[in-house]
Amino acid sequence: MIDGYLYVPAFRLKEGERMAVESADAAVRSRILPQLVVPPPSEPDPKRPKRSLTSDELIFEAARRLGDFWPRGSALFDWRYLLPSLEASESSSLLERLVHLALDRNDGFIPVLDLRTPIDRARALVGAVERRAVALRVDLEDSSSSDVGGNIGRVLDQLSLDPACVTLLCDFSDADLQHTEEFADFLAGYFEALSDKSFSRVVFQASSFPTVNPAKPGGTATPARYEWLAWQRARSISEGFAAGVLFGDFVADSSKFIFGKGRAPIAHLRYTRDVDWLIERGTDRSDIRSVAKRVSSDRGFSGAEFSVGDRFIYECATGSGRPGGASTWRMANTSHHITKQVRDIATKVGLELKFKRVEPAREQLALFKDSEIV
Repeated sequence: MIDGYLYVPAFRLKEGERMAVESADAAVRSRILPQLVVPPPSEPDPKRPKRSLTSDELIFEAARRLGDFWPRGSALFDWRYLLPSLEASESSSLLERLVHLALDRNDGFIPVLDLRTPIDRARALVGAVERRAVALRVDLEDSSSSDVGGNIGRVLDQLSLDPACVTLLCDFSDADLQHTEEFADFLAGYFEALSDKSFSRVVFQASSFPTVNPAKPGGTATPARYEWLAWQRARSISEGFAAGVLFGDFVADSSKFIFGKGRAPIAHLRYTRDVDWLIERGTDRSDIRSVAKRVSSDRGFSGAEFSVGDRFIYECATGSGRPGGASTWRMANTSHHITKQVRDIATKVGLELKFKRVEPAREQLALFKDSEIV
Protein backbone atom coordinates (compact mmCIF):
# COMPACT_ATOMS: atom_id res chain seq x y z
CA MET A 1 0.00 0.00 0.00
CA ILE A 2 1.42 3.40 -1.03
CA ASP A 3 -0.24 6.67 0.06
CA GLY A 4 -3.28 4.58 0.98
CA TYR A 5 -3.65 3.23 -2.57
CA LEU A 6 -3.84 -0.48 -3.29
CA TYR A 7 -4.59 -0.74 -6.98
CA VAL A 8 -4.14 1.12 -10.29
CA PRO A 9 -6.80 0.14 -12.88
CA ALA A 10 -6.72 1.59 -16.40
CA PHE A 11 -10.11 2.72 -17.68
CA ARG A 12 -11.13 3.54 -21.25
CA LEU A 13 -13.79 6.03 -20.06
CA LYS A 14 -16.52 3.64 -21.26
CA GLU A 15 -20.04 4.24 -19.98
CA GLY A 16 -20.14 0.81 -18.32
CA GLU A 17 -16.88 1.57 -16.50
CA ARG A 18 -18.27 4.89 -15.30
CA MET A 19 -21.35 3.10 -13.98
CA ALA A 20 -19.14 0.64 -12.09
CA VAL A 21 -16.96 3.36 -10.57
CA GLU A 22 -19.93 5.55 -9.63
CA SER A 23 -21.69 2.68 -7.87
CA ALA A 24 -18.57 1.24 -6.21
CA ASP A 25 -18.32 1.04 -2.45
CA ALA A 26 -16.38 3.90 -0.85
CA ALA A 27 -13.87 1.33 0.43
CA VAL A 28 -13.07 0.48 -3.19
CA ARG A 29 -13.03 4.01 -4.62
CA SER A 30 -10.77 5.32 -1.88
CA ARG A 31 -8.16 2.63 -2.50
CA ILE A 32 -7.75 2.92 -6.26
CA LEU A 33 -5.59 5.31 -8.25
CA PRO A 34 -7.19 5.12 -11.68
CA GLN A 35 -5.44 5.64 -14.99
CA LEU A 36 -7.94 7.35 -17.29
CA VAL A 37 -7.19 6.83 -20.98
CA VAL A 38 -8.73 9.62 -23.06
CA PRO A 39 -10.18 8.09 -26.25
CA PRO A 40 -9.93 9.68 -29.70
CA PRO A 41 -13.01 11.35 -31.23
CA SER A 42 -13.76 8.19 -33.23
CA GLU A 43 -14.94 6.57 -29.99
CA PRO A 44 -18.73 6.93 -29.38
CA ASP A 45 -19.78 9.46 -26.75
CA PRO A 46 -23.50 10.27 -26.41
CA LYS A 47 -22.76 13.66 -24.79
CA ARG A 48 -20.48 14.90 -27.57
CA PRO A 49 -21.86 16.97 -30.48
CA LYS A 50 -22.56 14.85 -33.59
CA ARG A 51 -20.31 16.93 -35.85
CA SER A 52 -16.58 17.21 -36.38
CA LEU A 53 -14.98 19.20 -33.58
CA THR A 54 -12.17 21.73 -33.65
CA SER A 55 -9.01 21.04 -31.65
CA ASP A 56 -10.17 23.45 -28.93
CA GLU A 57 -13.50 21.65 -28.72
CA LEU A 58 -11.79 18.26 -28.55
CA ILE A 59 -9.69 19.48 -25.63
CA PHE A 60 -12.77 20.79 -23.85
CA GLU A 61 -14.65 17.52 -24.41
CA ALA A 62 -11.69 15.46 -23.17
CA ALA A 63 -11.55 17.49 -19.95
CA ARG A 64 -15.31 17.12 -19.51
CA ARG A 65 -15.12 13.34 -19.88
CA LEU A 66 -12.28 13.14 -17.38
CA GLY A 67 -14.19 15.22 -14.86
CA ASP A 68 -17.42 13.30 -15.36
CA PHE A 69 -15.65 9.98 -14.86
CA TRP A 70 -13.54 10.92 -11.81
CA PRO A 71 -14.74 14.21 -10.30
CA ARG A 72 -12.57 14.14 -7.18
CA GLY A 73 -9.41 12.53 -5.89
CA SER A 74 -6.12 11.67 -7.57
CA ALA A 75 -6.12 10.02 -10.99
CA LEU A 76 -3.59 9.58 -13.78
CA PHE A 77 -4.75 10.73 -17.19
CA ASP A 78 -3.31 9.46 -20.44
CA TRP A 79 -3.76 11.69 -23.50
CA ARG A 80 -1.69 9.76 -26.09
CA TYR A 81 -4.67 8.55 -28.18
CA LEU A 82 -6.14 12.03 -28.39
CA LEU A 83 -2.95 13.59 -29.76
CA PRO A 84 -3.29 12.50 -33.45
CA SER A 85 -6.62 14.36 -33.60
CA LEU A 86 -5.05 17.68 -32.64
CA GLU A 87 -3.35 20.27 -34.81
CA ALA A 88 0.31 19.18 -34.83
CA SER A 89 1.66 22.72 -34.87
CA GLU A 90 -0.34 23.60 -31.76
CA SER A 91 -0.11 20.29 -29.90
CA SER A 92 2.02 21.59 -27.03
CA SER A 93 -0.24 24.56 -26.28
CA LEU A 94 -3.36 22.40 -26.69
CA LEU A 95 -2.06 19.78 -24.28
CA GLU A 96 -1.18 22.50 -21.80
CA ARG A 97 -4.74 23.79 -22.12
CA LEU A 98 -6.07 20.26 -21.60
CA VAL A 99 -4.19 20.02 -18.32
CA HIS A 100 -5.56 23.35 -17.12
CA LEU A 101 -9.13 22.42 -18.07
CA ALA A 102 -8.79 19.00 -16.46
CA LEU A 103 -7.41 20.52 -13.24
CA ASP A 104 -10.34 22.94 -13.19
CA ARG A 105 -12.58 19.85 -13.09
CA ASN A 106 -10.47 17.99 -10.53
CA ASP A 107 -7.20 19.28 -9.11
CA GLY A 108 -6.10 15.70 -8.44
CA PHE A 109 -5.48 14.84 -12.10
CA ILE A 110 -1.92 13.75 -12.94
CA PRO A 111 -0.80 13.80 -16.61
CA VAL A 112 1.13 10.81 -17.99
CA LEU A 113 4.33 11.26 -20.03
CA ASP A 114 6.65 8.64 -21.47
CA LEU A 115 10.34 8.51 -22.32
CA ARG A 116 9.59 9.35 -25.96
CA THR A 117 7.28 12.32 -25.40
CA PRO A 118 8.76 15.23 -27.40
CA ILE A 119 10.47 17.60 -25.00
CA ASP A 120 8.31 20.60 -25.94
CA ARG A 121 5.11 18.71 -25.13
CA ALA A 122 6.60 17.26 -21.95
CA ARG A 123 7.68 20.70 -20.73
CA ALA A 124 4.26 22.15 -21.53
CA LEU A 125 2.53 19.44 -19.47
CA VAL A 126 4.98 19.64 -16.58
CA GLY A 127 4.71 23.41 -16.53
CA ALA A 128 0.92 23.24 -16.51
CA VAL A 129 0.94 21.21 -13.29
CA GLU A 130 3.71 23.41 -11.87
CA ARG A 131 5.82 20.28 -11.30
CA ARG A 132 3.48 19.16 -8.51
CA ALA A 133 2.80 15.66 -9.82
CA VAL A 134 3.30 13.79 -13.08
CA ALA A 135 3.43 10.14 -14.11
CA LEU A 136 6.17 8.69 -16.30
CA ARG A 137 5.33 5.58 -18.32
CA VAL A 138 8.12 3.12 -19.06
CA ASP A 139 7.13 0.37 -21.50
CA LEU A 140 8.69 -2.99 -22.35
CA GLU A 141 10.92 -1.52 -25.05
CA ASP A 142 12.25 1.05 -22.58
CA SER A 143 12.75 -1.62 -19.95
CA SER A 144 14.82 -3.73 -22.35
CA SER A 145 17.55 -1.09 -22.33
CA SER A 146 20.56 -1.89 -20.18
CA ASP A 147 20.50 1.73 -18.99
CA VAL A 148 16.78 2.17 -18.30
CA GLY A 149 17.57 3.82 -14.96
CA GLY A 150 19.91 6.29 -16.64
CA ASN A 151 17.35 7.04 -19.35
CA ILE A 152 14.71 7.77 -16.72
CA GLY A 153 17.13 9.97 -14.82
CA ARG A 154 18.00 12.01 -17.91
CA VAL A 155 14.32 12.71 -18.64
CA LEU A 156 13.79 13.81 -15.05
CA ASP A 157 16.80 16.12 -15.28
CA GLN A 158 15.61 17.61 -18.59
CA LEU A 159 12.26 18.42 -17.02
CA SER A 160 13.72 19.49 -13.65
CA LEU A 161 11.51 16.92 -11.95
CA ASP A 162 12.01 15.65 -8.43
CA PRO A 163 11.42 11.85 -8.39
CA ALA A 164 9.34 12.38 -5.24
CA CYS A 165 6.73 14.09 -7.47
CA VAL A 166 6.71 11.29 -10.06
CA THR A 167 4.56 8.17 -10.30
CA LEU A 168 6.58 5.61 -12.28
CA LEU A 169 4.15 3.58 -14.39
CA CYS A 170 5.91 0.45 -15.63
CA ASP A 171 3.74 -0.84 -18.46
CA PHE A 172 4.53 -4.45 -19.34
CA SER A 173 1.57 -4.83 -21.71
CA ASP A 174 3.75 -6.32 -24.45
CA ALA A 175 5.55 -8.80 -22.22
CA ASP A 176 5.08 -12.56 -22.49
CA LEU A 177 3.61 -13.31 -19.08
CA GLN A 178 2.95 -17.02 -19.48
CA HIS A 179 6.23 -18.08 -17.87
CA THR A 180 5.09 -16.58 -14.60
CA GLU A 181 7.95 -17.62 -12.33
CA GLU A 182 10.66 -16.43 -14.71
CA PHE A 183 8.86 -13.15 -15.32
CA ALA A 184 8.34 -12.59 -11.58
CA ASP A 185 12.06 -13.14 -10.97
CA PHE A 186 12.78 -10.51 -13.63
CA LEU A 187 10.28 -8.09 -12.05
CA ALA A 188 11.81 -8.41 -8.60
CA GLY A 189 15.29 -7.60 -9.91
CA TYR A 190 14.07 -4.87 -12.24
CA PHE A 191 12.24 -2.91 -9.57
CA GLU A 192 15.00 -3.32 -7.02
CA ALA A 193 17.38 -1.71 -9.56
CA LEU A 194 15.08 1.34 -9.69
CA SER A 195 14.57 1.60 -5.93
CA ASP A 196 17.26 4.28 -5.48
CA LYS A 197 15.16 6.87 -7.33
CA SER A 198 12.67 7.44 -4.47
CA PHE A 199 9.63 7.88 -6.71
CA SER A 200 6.34 9.00 -5.27
CA ARG A 201 4.81 5.70 -6.41
CA VAL A 202 5.88 2.76 -8.55
CA VAL A 203 3.27 0.75 -10.46
CA PHE A 204 3.54 -2.59 -12.24
CA GLN A 205 0.90 -2.73 -14.97
CA ALA A 206 0.04 -5.53 -17.41
CA SER A 207 -2.79 -7.68 -18.71
CA SER A 208 -2.97 -11.16 -20.16
CA PHE A 209 -6.66 -10.80 -21.05
CA PRO A 210 -7.11 -11.86 -24.70
CA THR A 211 -7.52 -9.17 -27.35
CA VAL A 212 -10.24 -11.25 -29.05
CA ASN A 213 -13.04 -12.94 -27.09
CA PRO A 214 -11.79 -16.54 -26.73
CA ALA A 215 -15.21 -18.02 -25.97
CA LYS A 216 -17.20 -19.45 -28.88
CA PRO A 217 -20.93 -18.63 -29.17
CA GLY A 218 -22.65 -20.49 -26.33
CA GLY A 219 -19.25 -21.46 -24.91
CA THR A 220 -16.85 -20.85 -22.04
CA ALA A 221 -13.21 -19.80 -21.79
CA THR A 222 -10.97 -19.51 -18.73
CA PRO A 223 -7.76 -17.62 -19.60
CA ALA A 224 -5.20 -17.30 -16.80
CA ARG A 225 -4.50 -14.02 -15.04
CA TYR A 226 -0.76 -14.17 -15.51
CA GLU A 227 -0.13 -10.55 -14.48
CA TRP A 228 -1.80 -11.14 -11.10
CA LEU A 229 0.12 -14.36 -10.56
CA ALA A 230 3.43 -12.71 -11.48
CA TRP A 231 2.86 -9.74 -9.15
CA GLN A 232 2.06 -12.05 -6.24
CA ARG A 233 5.16 -14.16 -6.84
CA ALA A 234 7.41 -11.10 -7.14
CA ARG A 235 6.07 -9.94 -3.77
CA SER A 236 6.89 -13.30 -2.24
CA ILE A 237 10.55 -13.23 -3.31
CA SER A 238 11.38 -9.53 -2.85
CA GLU A 239 10.67 -7.47 0.26
CA GLY A 240 11.44 -4.29 -1.68
CA PHE A 241 8.94 -5.20 -4.38
CA ALA A 242 6.30 -6.12 -1.79
CA ALA A 243 6.73 -2.81 0.02
CA GLY A 244 7.01 -0.46 -2.92
CA VAL A 245 5.22 -1.67 -6.09
CA LEU A 246 1.50 -1.21 -6.68
CA PHE A 247 -0.47 -3.61 -8.86
CA GLY A 248 -2.11 -2.26 -11.99
CA ASP A 249 -4.08 -3.81 -14.83
CA PHE A 250 -6.67 -2.94 -17.49
CA VAL A 251 -9.62 -4.25 -15.46
CA ALA A 252 -11.42 -7.10 -17.23
CA ASP A 253 -10.00 -6.17 -20.62
CA SER A 254 -7.00 -6.41 -22.89
CA SER A 255 -4.14 -3.95 -22.74
CA LYS A 256 -4.63 -3.29 -26.46
CA PHE A 257 -6.67 -0.15 -27.09
CA ILE A 258 -8.88 -0.55 -30.13
CA PHE A 259 -11.04 2.50 -30.70
CA GLY A 260 -13.70 2.89 -33.37
CA LYS A 261 -17.30 3.68 -34.09
CA GLY A 262 -18.64 0.90 -31.93
CA ARG A 263 -19.21 -2.78 -32.55
CA ALA A 264 -22.28 -4.95 -32.28
CA PRO A 265 -22.38 -6.04 -28.63
CA ILE A 266 -21.77 -9.70 -27.84
CA ALA A 267 -23.82 -11.12 -24.97
CA HIS A 268 -21.08 -12.26 -22.62
CA LEU A 269 -19.69 -11.72 -19.14
CA ARG A 270 -16.05 -11.60 -18.00
CA TYR A 271 -15.89 -12.74 -14.41
CA THR A 272 -12.66 -12.40 -12.44
CA ARG A 273 -11.72 -15.40 -10.31
CA ASP A 274 -8.65 -16.02 -8.13
CA VAL A 275 -6.27 -17.17 -10.87
CA ASP A 276 -8.25 -16.81 -14.09
CA TRP A 277 -11.23 -15.20 -15.78
CA LEU A 278 -14.47 -17.03 -16.42
CA ILE A 279 -15.72 -15.85 -19.82
CA GLU A 280 -19.24 -17.00 -20.61
CA ARG A 281 -20.70 -16.15 -24.02
CA GLY A 282 -24.26 -16.40 -25.27
CA THR A 283 -25.44 -17.73 -28.60
CA ASP A 284 -26.81 -14.27 -29.48
CA ARG A 285 -27.31 -10.95 -27.71
CA SER A 286 -30.68 -12.02 -26.28
CA ASP A 287 -28.99 -14.88 -24.43
CA ILE A 288 -27.59 -12.85 -21.52
CA ARG A 289 -29.82 -14.51 -18.91
CA SER A 290 -28.40 -17.96 -19.63
CA VAL A 291 -24.91 -16.40 -19.52
CA ALA A 292 -25.66 -14.91 -16.10
CA LYS A 293 -27.02 -18.28 -14.90
CA ARG A 294 -23.77 -20.01 -15.83
CA VAL A 295 -21.69 -17.36 -14.05
CA SER A 296 -23.83 -17.29 -10.90
CA SER A 297 -23.78 -21.09 -10.63
CA ASP A 298 -19.99 -21.26 -10.96
CA ARG A 299 -18.08 -22.26 -7.82
CA GLY A 300 -16.08 -19.02 -8.12
CA PHE A 301 -19.14 -16.74 -7.97
CA SER A 302 -18.68 -14.33 -5.07
CA GLY A 303 -22.38 -13.95 -4.28
CA ALA A 304 -24.97 -11.24 -4.85
CA GLU A 305 -23.77 -9.17 -1.89
CA PHE A 306 -20.19 -8.85 -3.19
CA SER A 307 -20.62 -5.89 -5.55
CA VAL A 308 -23.25 -4.08 -7.61
CA GLY A 309 -22.02 -6.08 -10.61
CA ASP A 310 -22.51 -9.36 -8.77
CA ARG A 311 -25.98 -8.29 -7.71
CA PHE A 312 -26.86 -7.56 -11.34
CA ILE A 313 -25.56 -10.98 -12.46
CA TYR A 314 -27.56 -12.76 -9.76
CA GLU A 315 -30.81 -10.92 -10.49
CA CYS A 316 -30.36 -11.27 -14.25
CA ALA A 317 -29.88 -15.01 -13.76
CA THR A 318 -32.92 -15.43 -11.52
CA GLY A 319 -35.15 -13.22 -13.64
CA SER A 320 -35.77 -10.79 -10.79
CA GLY A 321 -33.79 -8.06 -12.54
CA ARG A 322 -33.40 -6.57 -15.98
CA PRO A 323 -31.20 -8.15 -18.67
CA GLY A 324 -29.54 -4.81 -19.29
CA GLY A 325 -27.52 -3.87 -22.34
CA ALA A 326 -23.89 -3.70 -23.39
CA SER A 327 -23.00 -0.92 -20.93
CA THR A 328 -24.63 -2.78 -18.05
CA TRP A 329 -22.71 -5.95 -18.88
CA ARG A 330 -19.45 -4.00 -18.89
CA MET A 331 -20.52 -2.42 -15.60
CA ALA A 332 -20.98 -5.90 -14.11
CA ASN A 333 -17.56 -7.07 -15.34
CA THR A 334 -15.83 -3.94 -14.05
CA SER A 335 -17.71 -3.66 -10.76
CA HIS A 336 -16.86 -7.21 -9.74
CA HIS A 337 -13.26 -6.91 -10.93
CA ILE A 338 -12.29 -3.71 -9.12
CA THR A 339 -14.05 -4.86 -5.95
CA LYS A 340 -12.30 -8.23 -5.99
CA GLN A 341 -8.95 -6.68 -6.81
CA VAL A 342 -9.11 -4.20 -3.92
CA ARG A 343 -10.32 -6.87 -1.50
CA ASP A 344 -7.64 -9.36 -2.54
CA ILE A 345 -4.79 -6.85 -2.38
CA ALA A 346 -6.02 -5.61 1.00
CA THR A 347 -5.82 -9.19 2.24
CA LYS A 348 -2.27 -9.49 0.87
CA VAL A 349 -1.08 -6.39 2.72
CA GLY A 350 -3.00 -7.15 5.92
CA LEU A 351 -5.53 -4.33 5.64
CA GLU A 352 -9.09 -4.82 6.89
CA LEU A 353 -11.72 -2.97 4.88
CA LYS A 354 -15.37 -2.42 5.73
CA PHE A 355 -18.02 -2.56 3.00
CA LYS A 356 -21.64 -1.45 3.02
CA ARG A 357 -24.48 -3.75 2.09
CA VAL A 358 -25.07 -3.92 -1.66
CA GLU A 359 -28.59 -2.82 -2.55
CA PRO A 360 -30.65 -4.85 -5.04
CA ALA A 361 -29.55 -4.14 -8.58
CA ARG A 362 -32.99 -2.95 -9.67
CA GLU A 363 -32.59 -0.06 -7.20
CA GLN A 364 -28.95 0.67 -7.97
CA LEU A 365 -29.27 0.46 -11.74
CA ALA A 366 -32.34 2.66 -11.83
CA LEU A 367 -29.78 5.45 -11.76
CA PHE A 368 -28.38 4.34 -15.09
CA LYS A 369 -29.80 4.08 -18.57
CA ASP A 370 -28.95 0.97 -20.55
CA SER A 371 -26.81 1.76 -23.57
CA GLU A 372 -25.45 -0.09 -26.54
CA ILE A 373 -22.16 1.74 -26.18
CA VAL A 374 -19.82 -0.82 -24.65
